[in-house]
Amino acid sequence: MENPDIPQPPSAGSALQRRSKERQENEKEAVATGPSVVGDLVETPQEYLHDSPNLAPVTARQVDKRRYRILAIAIGVVIFVSGAVYLGVKQAEKPQQAATELRGAEQSARAGKYSEAGLALDRVISLQPKSVPAWALRATTYKNQQQLDKALMAYGRLLELDPANPQYLFERGAIYSLQGKYNEAVGEYDRYLQAKPESARALYLRGEAQVALGRDSLALADLRRSVSLQPTVEGFYQIGVVQERGGQLDSALDSYTKAIDLDPGRVYYWSARGALKKKMGDLKGADADYANAKSRWHM
Repeated sequence: MENPDIPQPPSAGSALQRRSKERQENEKEAVATGPSVVGDLVETPQEYLHDSPNLAPVTARQVDKRRYRILAIAIGVVIFVSGAVYLGVKQAEKPQQAATELRGAEQSARAGKYSEAGLALDRVISLQPKSVPAWALRATTYKNQQQLDKALMAYGRLLELDPANPQYLFERGAIYSLQGKYNEAVGEYDRYLQAKPESARALYLRGEAQVALGRDSLALADLRRSVSLQPTVEGFYQIGVVQERGGQLDSALDSYTKAIDLDPGRVYYWSARGALKKKMGDLKGADADYANAKSRWHM
């Protein structure tokens, strides 16, 4: 006999009634949402993945949403991997393409086709922005095309990429001299000579810039050091110019003579020495130098 005070388990009939009621409610929901398209997993909207009265039922619509979510993730992964592979291939092609373009630019530059070389170098730099050979040749083409500001920019970029190479400082100094910016030129040569103190050419060019700035004592120091390392016609001539300007006429005459001895074919140096001799009262000597200049002018 059952005790009414003790809770009894639900009868089989009541459990069936409850499940029948839940099934009817879900069938109504399935009808409202339309037929299922998820395939074999769920055959009809009114079937469930869970048939236990203790678990929440999962409808075909919920299964569809999950499958679509998984499909979207899979498609995204495929797109990402494909894009990464494509970019990897393109990155691998860049060095080869850049090398081909650089070789073409070098050939064009050697042939004097600086515009053509410049266009090829721009393409190389777009592929490899840190290519030192490309920037170095681009600076040269700018300089040869008289695009001096762009050449300065290119050499500045080279100093960023290859700061241990002082040659770019030398090139910038030479360009500033061409532009008549002698203070800037002296600054670049100062930096270059810190790395290459025995460079006769840099000493000469800095001395020449100092001459243009009227700094005669500094100019003479650089020029004398230059010709002591490497005697040049230009070096002795510039020394003579500074000495003559400073009233050291005998010293200037000696310097002009050294220049002529190194290269007798320089017409202007004969004329310069002739003018100096005339200033010193040596008219006969002046006439002889003018005659030498005239004879060489027609050679």
